[in-house]
Amino acid sequence: MKISIIVEKKLTAGQKANVASIILGQLAINNPEIYFENNLKDLNENNHATIRENIVILEAGSGQLNNLLELTKLENGTIDCVLFSKIGQNLSNSFGEYYDAISKSNVIETEVIGIGLRGENDIVKKLTKKFSLVK
Repeated sequence: MKISIIVEKKLTAGQKANVASIILGQLAINNPEIYFENNLKDLNENNHATIRENIVILEAGSGQLNNLLELTKLENGTIDCVLFSKIGQNLSNSFGEYYDAISKSNVIETEVIGIGLRGENDIVKKLTKKFSLVK
């Protein structure tokens, strides 16, 4: 399996990191096997991340994100696709408002700023090959 997270290239580095972490969190909820279920501790009892799959963070323009979303739909449900939008970015710590706004908006109105994809390596690569690594 492959995970690619594609973020809006106009975001700041900090915003890109934030969007990517939010998307990965939802992908992990949708697919708990992404992480090993038990803690991994070193000899000093420090917890370490137990990620089982590689993740790549890419960037694209807003038009490219919308096109990617349409291409992903053509894969007939073989890709887990998670979005994050400007609505979410603007409603920090206001989940109720966020939930209400997203549920009453179409995808264009939400202004997608990040897309997370998880699926078979070849399919995810095909969908994301034209995007560049985050800078």
